[in-house]
Amino acid sequence: MMATAASRYYGYNNVSPVRFRSTEDRYEFVNTSTGEVVAWLDKGVDFGHEDVFVAEAFRDGGNITVIIMYGLEWRGTWASPIHLKHLVVSGAINDMASGVYIYRWIDEDGDSIPTPGEVEQVYP
Repeated sequence: MMATAASRYYGYNNVSPVRFRSTEDRYEFVNTSTGEVVAWLDKGVDFGHEDVFVAEAFRDGGNITVIIMYGLEWRGTWASPIHLKHLVVSGAINDMASGVYIYRWIDEDGDSIPTPGEVEQVYP
């Protein structure tokens, strides 16, 4: 799964709002405060046409603002800034109140290229 050292560090230490977890059957995002699984994909997923990505903003222990965006695989990571740009241009970013959002990308036209119209919010 795609992740940077920073996203692994913040998730492993329960600093970020969600963390990634791999189980026998699923890839999961877990709320670090409650332990609740808030989004997942089955391990049989075709990452060429589907992925889940996270966009989160929080302050770490040093009071540094951290913004992390990543998908389970590279197409999900690619979809995250495409979707962020769509939110900024449309003005919808002004309505965002949570520190974490999780989205699912499903390739509806079969071209393996993420577009804003193929993204759906799954959390919160």
